[in-house]
Amino acid sequence: MTPIHDVLAWNPLAAALMIDFGEIPERERNFMRLIFTEPRMRAVYPDWEGLARTVVSYIRMEAARKPDDPRVAEIVGELSIRDPQFRRWAAEPGSASEQALRILASWAADQHDASRGPA
Repeated sequence: MTPIHDVLAWNPLAAALMIDFGEIPERERNFMRLIFTEPRMRAVYPDWEGLARTVVSYIRMEAARKPDDPRVAEIVGELSIRDPQFRRWAAEPGSASEQALRILASWAADQHDASRGPA
């Protein structure tokens, strides 16, 4: 895994216990992203909420350490748009403000739309 938890390799046991990462498009193969977006990952972890809150803390730490990292911004933006629990937990006291998360989510959505090209 990369420092931001992009999954680079896995073995058959990981595929059997969690998810076959080969089924996931390469750009979406991010462990932190999958915790929030993949129902099969939620089913694997009995204390999913505890893990998800830890993931939010880690993402906040990475965003603070690497404020200009486009991959971190992409993951924060996508999860802010797609998952209300991520959005709520990330905006809790001691974290980035809700307004800042909305700005990141808006930026990520704009980047996603721009990648599609002209309508």
